[in-house]
Amino acid sequence: MKNKLLKEGEAPGPILNIDLVGPMRVTDAKGRDLTPTGKKNRGLLAILCVSPNLSCSRAKLQDKLWSDRKHAQGSNSLRQALSHLRRLLNENVEVLRTNEDWVELDADRVKINLEPRGIYPISLLPEFAEGLQVNDAEFEDWIRDQRSHFERLWLESISQKNRVSPYPYQRDAHHVRATPTLLLISAPVSDDPDFKFGAEIILRDAAKRASSYGDFVVVEDDEQYTKAENALRLTCLYSRSAETIAVHLMLLVEKSKRTIWNQTFEVDALNPFGTSSDLSDALTLGILKSGNALLADESLAADLPLGDIFGYSQVGLYSADNFLRNADSEREVPAFLSLRAYIRHTMIMERVTDHAQTALEEAEEMVSKALERAPYDPFTLAVRSLISGLNGQDELALDYARRAVQSDQKNAFAQHCLSVALSFSDFHQEADHAAMSAQSSRLAIISPAIYYQRCAYTALGIGNEREALRYAKMAHGAAPNFRPALRMIAALSFKEHKEDVALKHLELLRSAEPDFTLELMGQDDYPVDSLRKAGALSIVTSKLI
Repeated sequence: MKNKLLKEGEAPGPILNIDLVGPMRVTDAKGRDLTPTGKKNRGLLAILCVSPNLSCSRAKLQDKLWSDRKHAQGSNSLRQALSHLRRLLNENVEVLRTNEDWVELDADRVKINLEPRGIYPISLLPEFAEGLQVNDAEFEDWIRDQRSHFERLWLESISQKNRVSPYPYQRDAHHVRATPTLLLISAPVSDDPDFKFGAEIILRDAAKRASSYGDFVVVEDDEQYTKAENALRLTCLYSRSAETIAVHLMLLVEKSKRTIWNQTFEVDALNPFGTSSDLSDALTLGILKSGNALLADESLAADLPLGDIFGYSQVGLYSADNFLRNADSEREVPAFLSLRAYIRHTMIMERVTDHAQTALEEAEEMVSKALERAPYDPFTLAVRSLISGLNGQDELALDYARRAVQSDQKNAFAQHCLSVALSFSDFHQEADHAAMSAQSSRLAIISPAIYYQRCAYTALGIGNEREALRYAKMAHGAAPNFRPALRMIAALSFKEHKEDVALKHLELLRSAEPDFTLELMGQDDYPVDSLRKAGALSIVTSKLI
């Protein structure tokens, strides 16, 4: 029906906007939010939005969203979903058109955004339909493919914009500071000595963990630092009820008294510090991720590119190393030396450097210097363990990893590296326990894929291939181009006689790793030791690609 408000010859404009960069959002021309609440309704829209001509067959929609149901049940579920969307769209219902075989969106009345707005660092690149999960294996495969596809497109776009300088984090000399950021511990005023003692532990643990990753020095609350230009204060407030205690953690800029991070936790009054490590990790993340809020007017450190440091792409790793080299141009900060050594470990394991031996020698030198300056730091000890492992020194790697955990038993990265060392020493049950401990930590959010994949490796080590595949898929979902996950999914899917799934992930692997071949995968120096030991490398003779 023609819109009576249009002038003669005037084309109707979009009446619906669908944004699929980051979390899905559907709005009408007036800006009202029409985003469906149901996961399958959002999934249906997502499929239509990337289908040719915004049109998709009913059969394909059923296959992607209700693959586990019989045809009649799936058809009925699709009808119900379409009815729900029509009710939600209300006066905008004309954009959704259906017949017995097809469902489509009116391309003239719908505006779909598939391009990131603004400039993003690689570590903060948005995700296609972020957070959208549908409990259907076919949809999970579909959305992983879409996320991988759009990630490649958006990365290529960023590379083009940054082609003059491959290091998006490069900083000018005046950004480099000659002094560290001070972390001041300010315990709460309390009549309860037990609570005061426990709160101090939370604050000190957070400061200690943050100093493992950045240019921080932990100091006690001392009057001489109250006017320091580069000091942050860690403190907390609390209120008690009969059953719970509300602990309010805060991070302030000491000079301006500006609060830059705060979060409230409710804890059991009978066991208020049973989750103290979780609170410490939350505050640690607050310290590490609050730099940009300070840079403009407080002259403190810029954000560490954590996503790239703990990532796996060649561009991101070299970019992060360049950032740390510039930040540490005047001093040899132990945390930065350890982070740069860890980056080289990843470069070698992910096969993104043509100079593996040089990278290993540099990592050895860097972590040795860091250990001289910070002999009890858990992160430095953990990285020392990884580098020892690369050198084939399994017993030494295990010793360093155990020392890292002894220094901070709840440290996620230390537990992760202990799991690695235990696996290579054939202590598979202990390795699995350490991997689970690391993955459950709040700090695992820095790079969830490596923690999920470690759980996949340890599950394989104890003979649970189904659980290994589940964790590998989780790692792949968190990072679509993460090569270790692609290798494991392809190998274990082939072992389960799912050749189509195996082929798809081999193709994704070859896209991420251009020189990949099955012959290469079968060589002793290719990084698939866990699969090899588990007898799960029959795929190398499959001739799938």
